[in-house]
Amino acid sequence: MNIDRYLALGKRLQTKMSLWIAMCIFLMILNGALMIFLYIAYGHNRTIVIPGELCKSFWMEPDAVSPEYLEQMAIYFVDRMMTYNPESLDMQINSVLPLADPTYYDVLRRLTVEQIKKIKEQKISSSYYINGVQARGLSVTIQGVLVIMMAGEIISQSPYALVVTFSNYQGRLYVASMIKRQG
Repeated sequence: MNIDRYLALGKRLQTKMSLWIAMCIFLMILNGALMIFLYIAYGHNRTIVIPGELCKSFWMEPDAVSPEYLEQMAIYFVDRMMTYNPESLDMQINSVLPLADPTYYDVLRRLTVEQIKKIKEQKISSSYYINGVQARGLSVTIQGVLVIMMAGEIISQSPYALVVTFSNYQGRLYVASMIKRQG
């Protein structure tokens, strides 16, 4: 009689184990379907570049960004490109080159190599003091004063407006151009 009881208990345990295994398989399939759904709904991972110091809040969508984000990225880019000394220039240029539009990357790299060589030979330092920032579409105008120094003495101090234009390339924002306007 005990043998029948143990056999019945063994069958019940086997049934419960089969149910647990079936539930685990079902949850694995459901998890896989959820992963596929999330990949289709949100696409691949996005890299969002933000400046080291945030002054304003901003928003981002897949195809658009807030003007505040553009202003902060333009300030970061201009600061790295226009405020330098011979010792820090290499690091600063290398930190902003990944932000350059892929179609202009090689051109910008060649220009910066030539400028770096000239700046290091002549020991030129530069500072750009920002007075105002205004975003319109994908362009940001930054007004300020450019001070150029050589051997610790100011050789030039003039107002400059810089227009930084961004481009959206495959869902990522890049710097397409930076145009200097004196005055």
